[in-house]
Amino acid sequence: MKRLFCITCIFLFAQCSKNLELNNPNFKILLPKNWKEIELKGIDSKVYGVLTSKKDTVIFDYGLYSSSFKETIKVFSKKQIQKYDSLKMDTKDLKWSKLPEIDQNQAVFHNSYYYYDTINGEIGKVKVPKTISKGITGISFRNINNTVNHLTIIGRNLDLKERNELLKSFKTIKFK
Repeated sequence: MKRLFCITCIFLFAQCSKNLELNNPNFKILLPKNWKEIELKGIDSKVYGVLTSKKDTVIFDYGLYSSSFKETIKVFSKKQIQKYDSLKMDTKDLKWSKLPEIDQNQAVFHNSYYYYDTINGEIGKVKVPKTISKGITGISFRNINNTVNHLTIIGRNLDLKERNELLKSFKTIKFK
């Protein structure tokens, strides 16, 4: 009887510790077990969704037109800003710096950090907000398996725990 109880406990523990596996025709990913898959509809791509334990939505967009994280912010010198101002141009949203080329190259004025990571043989561009709970945590793969298809995964305003769980999940992506 004790042996049957131990086997049952081990089985239940193994079932409890399993991750949520989002498995579809194009890719699979392991997510935290307390996240829930939700139904979403896309217009020009396949869209999947997951609700985190804190009820934030993580969106998976697979197709031709998913985001590629190509955001750039042009940085100007103070002299350029003054010139545009003298021409009565709206300069209130322009960014200026004493070293505009360096600050633009280093993405000083962006709200996110970017880096590349190779996962399952594909290069993904990872986006992580500079401020916790404010911005997009995501990854974008272009031309998966040498096709025209892309995958972008985005979570908005995730707290530190959920951000780290999502980043860890990226490492489990397997393309089919």
